[in-house]
Amino acid sequence: IVSPKRYIYGIPIWLRRFCILSVPKPDIVIFLDVKPEVVFQRKPELSERMIKEEQSRYLKEGKAISNFFVVDNNSNNPDEAANHVIEIILNYSIKHLKL
Repeated sequence: IVSPKRYIYGIPIWLRRFCILSVPKPDIVIFLDVKPEVVFQRKPELSERMIKEEQSRYLKEGKAISNFFVVDNNSNNPDEAANHVIEIILNYSIKHLKL
């Protein structure tokens, strides 16, 4: 899920739709949740209001995806977040392993 306002510049809507239909769907979608203030410190070209709106949009869209996971990264500990992501991927892989 990507905001077209930020990542698709001047591409005709028919081409966007074609790309969406032709790109394989991911098995897992992981959203790293970080406080908007922290994101703003890292990416000051976006306002905190824009960041909050985008995060809200991602979380709302994620509810429609069966394998959407939210990883709370507000502790600002990259190892902790990475371990949580690895755990999600491993659990998903074990659950869907076909022998």
